[in-house]
Amino acid sequence: PPPPPPAVPQNKPADGDASVPAEDPAAPPPACAPRKKLFNTHVLVSPSGAIAAFYRKLHLFDCSVPPGFHESSFTAPGPAPVAARLPVGCDENGTVLGLTICYDLRFPDLFTALRSAGATLVAIPAAFSDSTGAAGHWEVLLRARAIEGQCYVVAAAQAGRHGGPGGKR
Repeated sequence: PPPPPPAVPQNKPADGDASVPAEDPAAPPPACAPRKKLFNTHVLVSPSGAIAAFYRKLHLFDCSVPPGFHESSFTAPGPAPVAARLPVGCDENGTVLGLTICYDLRFPDLFTALRSAGATLVAIPAAFSDSTGAAGHWEVLLRARAIEGQCYVVAAAQAGRHGGPGGKR
């Protein structure tokens, strides 16, 4: 198979790497409790079931608008963008897939980096809230990233409540 795309690393887990969500051993515990921070991780699984690549979310969602949400209180940001070559596509080299997560959608420079690395398709799993989704941000931002990057965007958002029966919509 061809080598991974340039500029953006193809991130593969080392033997024994933690499953999703992965703990960050370097993150200091919060002052209020001795717990470790996690990574919000997008995993690409090969047809054989092996982990082909994984991306750890770069941009954490911290919002003070009631009821508030502070992803950085329990999640550590990832180190770098990730693109992975898929074994299917329009030519013998396959397709380069850029991996992102949710709030990353609001940062066009990430998508520019993925496109520069050869990504022609970007996957965005998300848990957008009802308020930003109803405001039309979700669709507008998806279209903007596709147009700016001249690439295809595949996105899936949550349905129902996030975090159980009492969670946010």
